Amino acid sequence: MKTAMIIYEGMADRAAPPLEGRTPLQVARCAQGTGLAVPGRGGLIVPGRREEDHRPEARLAQMLGVSEPDARDLQRGPLEALGAGITAEPGDWIYRADYVTMDGTSLARGEVRRLSLEETEALTDSVRAQFESDAVTLHVLKPGRVIVQCRADRDGHSASVSPFDVEGAAYTGVLAKGRHAFARDFLLRSYEALLGHPVNDVRVDLGDNPANALWPWGGGAALQPDADNPFGVMATQSLVARGLAVMLGMRVVNLFDPWQDAKGKRGSFKIPELVEALRENDLLAVYVEAPYAGGRYGEAAEKVWALESLDQFVLGPLLSLLAAHKPYRVLLTTDGAVVSTDGRAAPDPLPFILSGEGVEPDGVGHWDEAACAEGALGKVRGYEVLDMLRKE
Repeated sequence: MKTAMIIYEGMADRAAPPLEGRTPLQVARCAQGTGLAVPGRGGLIVPGRREEDHRPEARLAQMLGVSEPDARDLQRGPLEALGAGITAEPGDWIYRADYVTMDGTSLARGEVRRLSLEETEALTDSVRAQFESDAVTLHVLKPGRVIVQCRADRDGHSASVSPFDVEGAAYTGVLAKGRHAFARDFLLRSYEALLGHPVNDVRVDLGDNPANALWPWGGGAALQPDADNPFGVMATQSLVARGLAVMLGMRVVNLFDPWQDAKGKRGSFKIPELVEALRENDLLAVYVEAPYAGGRYGEAAEKVWALESLDQFVLGPLLSLLAAHKPYRVLLTTDGAVVSTDGRAAPDPLPFILSGEGVEPDGVGHWDEAACAEGALGKVRGYEVLDMLRKE
């Protein structure tokens, strides 16, 4: 039996005043999602007991069968580096780094938007020059995002802290001198390198926030791919999901970015490639990364639009494809809750719908936080999801 797991980043939410006290999932008109919910069953994925269990990469890993202890050890930097095909040695320590706006000692903006790839390259060249003698390598991934690769035998390495979670705080209180020594030093040296940079002069003249520092976070030891353990297929435009797939030995299929309408085309998959992947694999995971860093979609209304777009351009074509590969079973969920009113991540239970072959309806009828809380499948842990999906 074919099985599919569809996961939207950060899509769970809390009631928002602009939506008359409802969540985006409750408001969005998603015909395909409702088509799964009506004949399906609902439930909630509850996070583990530790704070590390709440991270999206840990939750995603658990849904793909990784144990809670192993999922806790996974960090975004090494996963994104593996997903980007960056060569790393076992002794390397790898961070993801994002361009931010610093105002004195305060983190004014945890994400600099409207930063082009060319601007990112120019800024990174200046930061790179600061570390030429320190065996630190910088790899530009995409606009505003960089991988920082260095040797793990340096002092003061840690996972560090996501800038999206501490926006408005002083770096002095967030990046401690001892535990976060490398991240703190890197941030300050990048700030020095970018003082008066021409790219930022132009941005300020245009009314945009300057990208005047590079904030490293998600640090961890380099990961190695598992090429000897074939395990399903992953369709995604996310580097962290791609890296997790490579680590697990999954085949990776490219998902066209649903937030960019390239040349007027809104097709999400290369259909022949996905058909071939489904022919060879019984498990398909589809992971859609949010348009903004930290699993954010913008205001509540923008999140509603995003849900409706994914329902039409991702879930719809996928279900049509699965219909040609009966019998099949589908699980629709998210990897985290991001509150649209303030952009902060919340450690909330995650609603899911299980539908398809052998699943009896429970009357939930809709994929949202409140409806799924009444579902017959109750509360499950992340590492139980894959077995539940595959259960005959």
